[in-house]
Amino acid sequence: MTTTQARLALSLLTLGLVLPLTARAQEVQNSSYVAPDGSRVLQHSTVVPATRLRLWEALTTTEGVRSWAVPVAKVDFRLGGIWESTYRLDGAIGDAGNIKNATSVFCRRG
Repeated sequence: MTTTQARLALSLLTLGLVLPLTARAQEVQNSSYVAPDGSRVLQHSTVVPATRLRLWEALTTTEGVRSWAVPVAKVDFRLGGIWESTYRLDGAIGDAGNIKNATSVFCRRG
């Protein structure tokens, strides 16, 4: 995965997290841009009315990811761990074509 793809995935992940967690509409800031290599980066931000713990759990646990992102997921959130998921309702962990992302770095702050 390229840096641009990682940025896009994180931006989409954050946007996907924001919508279900908010009971009321929040203003979404669009700061998308074209990277120096010519690729387009989709970047949105907003304020999420949730605790840091709730956000952390939504991004780093299987149950949390299933609650907002995809119907099928398995999250092994540790260095070298894999986040495997699919948008298919009939999908299963281990299916060919699933989305797989490795955790290469993270920083947890209290």
